[in-house]
Amino acid sequence: MPPSTPLLPRLLLLAPALTFLALPVHAASALDLATELTTLTELDRAALFGARLAVEQGARLGYIDQAAASCMAGKPHQPLTAPIARYLAAQLTKKELQAAVGFYGSELGRRLVQQENQAFVDGLTPGSQTPPPAPFSKAEQAQIDAFARSPAGQKLITRSVMRNAGRDPAIAKVVMRMHDDCVPR
Repeated sequence: MPPSTPLLPRLLLLAPALTFLALPVHAASALDLATELTTLTELDRAALFGARLAVEQGARLGYIDQAAASCMAGKPHQPLTAPIARYLAAQLTKKELQAAVGFYGSELGRRLVQQENQAFVDGLTPGSQTPPPAPFSKAEQAQIDAFARSPAGQKLITRSVMRNAGRDPAIAKVVMRMHDDCVPR
């Protein structure tokens, strides 16, 4: 439309676009939240670490050659993110996922993840002992305990829904595909 056209017809043409801008932003889906939680807690990295250790142990015992262990060591964790997120989305409600993302996204939650993951590595890797981390303050421990008592904390910490994640067919399929890429049958 030429600039000499009256303002009202030009505004009417823009109305649909302006209406679109006024629409509310959709809240994150449960799957989006579960994906964020998987990333924040590094559950995908932990799952891959466990799979790598199994292959390394097989190589140490002579069941698998060292090339297979090296191959597995080079596998990225990202293929595990989506199936773990789907598993978490099925285990926790959206409200629980929101609470978990809020907690694990905080500075305290990130420190807890770092300490728990290091303890996991130390527990599974003989001879790998890192210096003990700085202890949590009483106030921080109270926050951790409060989250652990929440519905999300009950599922993630107390009942540890991830203990059964290896039985999830989608997660197991990704791990087996990685394994089969490195250890031909």
